[in-house]
Amino acid sequence: MQHQPHRPTFTAPRTGEVFNPASLLHAAREQWADRPERIALLARCTRHWQESAAYTHFHDHEAEALHAPRWRHAGGYWLQCPVHGELLIDFCTRINDPHRMEVSGIEFMDRLAWLAVD
Repeated sequence: MQHQPHRPTFTAPRTGEVFNPASLLHAAREQWADRPERIALLARCTRHWQESAAYTHFHDHEAEALHAPRWRHAGGYWLQCPVHGELLIDFCTRINDPHRMEVSGIEFMDRLAWLAVD
């Protein structure tokens, strides 16, 4: 008899918390003026799932872990924000549609430095 791996039971997706990208958009319009598609994707980030003090996701990774992976990392881009400091904005594409790009998360670099000292 073949061993079947344990799969967690399905739970309803969490709704995430409200995220206001306004301060990021202001900085992005200045620093990414030549990349309006990035700015438009960032504007769509209105709900987030906080992983830690230094990283937040824009997809519910716990719910997605119950299914096959849907996203592939597509690169990170730096953004200096007057409110949040230095940021690395992560982008991803859908595995079944590589032309569909999304913002997958934000790494708050200043918070990382603070956590390393603490």
